[in-house]
Amino acid sequence: MKKSRIRTIIPDSARSIVAIFVALAVLMIASAVVELSQSKKEILHIMEEQAHSLLESILVASHNTLQTTQYLDELAREKILNFKAHDPRFLEFKKKIGFGVLLRNAVSQNPRIIFAALQDTSNILAASGNVSVLQSILSSPFLAKALNDSLFRTRITEFDSTEIFEAVHPFVFNGQKIGLMRLGLSLAPVQTVNSRIYRRLIIITIVLTLIGFIIFIFLFTRQRYFLLKKQYSIVETYSGNIIGNVSDGIIVMDKTAGIKIFNTAAEQLFGKTAGEVQGQTADILFEQDICLQLLHSDNALTPLDCKIDGQKKYLLVSRSRFTDEDGIENEILVIRDLTQEKLLEEQMERKQRLTAMGELASGVAHEIRNPLNTISTIIQQLNKDFEPVNEAEEYHQLAGLVYNEVNRINHTIQDFLRFSRPEPVQASAFNLSAFLKELKIQFDSTLSEQQVVLKITENWNGDVFWDPRQMRQVFINLIQNALQAVPEKTGEIHISVNKLPDEELEITVKDNGTGIKKEILANIFNLYFTTKAKGTGIGLSIVQRIVYEHQGFISAESEPGAGAEFYLKLPIKI
Repeated sequence: MKKSRIRTIIPDSARSIVAIFVALAVLMIASAVVELSQSKKEILHIMEEQAHSLLESILVASHNTLQTTQYLDELAREKILNFKAHDPRFLEFKKKIGFGVLLRNAVSQNPRIIFAALQDTSNILAASGNVSVLQSILSSPFLAKALNDSLFRTRITEFDSTEIFEAVHPFVFNGQKIGLMRLGLSLAPVQTVNSRIYRRLIIITIVLTLIGFIIFIFLFTRQRYFLLKKQYSIVETYSGNIIGNVSDGIIVMDKTAGIKIFNTAAEQLFGKTAGEVQGQTADILFEQDICLQLLHSDNALTPLDCKIDGQKKYLLVSRSRFTDEDGIENEILVIRDLTQEKLLEEQMERKQRLTAMGELASGVAHEIRNPLNTISTIIQQLNKDFEPVNEAEEYHQLAGLVYNEVNRINHTIQDFLRFSRPEPVQASAFNLSAFLKELKIQFDSTLSEQQVVLKITENWNGDVFWDPRQMRQVFINLIQNALQAVPEKTGEIHISVNKLPDEELEITVKDNGTGIKKEILANIFNLYFTTKAKGTGIGLSIVQRIVYEHQGFISAESEPGAGAEFYLKLPIKI
């Protein structure tokens, strides 16, 4: 036998904790990422504004420097100054106030400026001291667009294997575009923010890892607890689950505490809940003393033929005993309901007998009908053509009597043939309630004459798919039998309709008549069996055959003096 696998089920509270932890982790990481992105955007915006301001200042200063240099050259040429244009002292002076010095001073005074340079399409015109190579304007779409469109533009690029923030703007002097002023700024502020956010992410990750580890330990411990608890519960209730789900009724009881276990099958069998019988003795379950006597016998296996809730049941009771850990002796009753099997077995036996007797009746009827027809023809001819001289009237009476008896035998044979060769079922849909009302109207005069009450209780109302003519014959025969059995003035016949599982109906026809003796009850459906002086013994046999043809079965219960009850179990649609 394979071992049953126990599926681990995470409790809802654990799922909630995990969900909260995941939500918290996502929120914290998302907030750090959003803050990083937002801070980076803000710093880049600030750097762009600062770069624009610095570049504008450098452009203005450069423009002023060039104008100053140009003015000094003009003064020197006009000999307004005491220096000659090629005087070394004048050249040294120009270098100290020149454009290159301006750029170098701007870079040296501001540590955030990596480089500053003025570049045309061919060369670097001027630059800070540590700049010797720059990307050419023509090789860069970004630089070329800035130069051609005369726009202030920024970008993040690489300079000397370092990522920088670069701002560019065309440099125009005296209405002539000289080149492109390029300013490279350090990305240290952005990197500082990145480092801070990364540190925060690392701290968050560490904190979340610790929290996750703690939650994992907590959930693992909790899960193990629930698993052990579940396993304990399974072990504890394993036998109870088996007892609760088997098809046989199981009752566990002891002498002091009474009934302790009463499973679902037992509830269905006895029509009582476990709460109603808890602590009671088994006497509460059975109506007859004979059943209790058999139940309390020492036999390990006992067949019981009892009534439960007014219905006859065929039961097989298995008994065993065990002593629990408290030293109390318990008794286990395993009760199997064999009613259906018993009824089916009886039905099959009856069907086989009816089939055999029907075949016999058919064969005998064929052998008898031909001589009877001959006798009937001869007796009619003799009665017509021949008349004795003496006692003619007696002769004609005897001839008529023979003719009538031959006809009676012939009718009996016709009944035999009709039984042995039943008509095929011609099913059609009709309303059962209307059908029963028509039956009651049909018997109204007879019921009134005998002062008998016919009650119809319908716990189900709907359409059935049967042969209405044949089923009418079934109920007519059952009601006529009941009318012959019940007393006048106080007689009652009760027809009830109940819905069963699997789309089946149970119809009972009950009377308060004289009842049927037990030794006779087993034979009432046999062909030709009758206790009535004028009965043929065919009525109930025909009823049973029609019920069989409708894929149902019929049974009867009776006690002498307590009336009889016929049970019909039929599918709603055949």
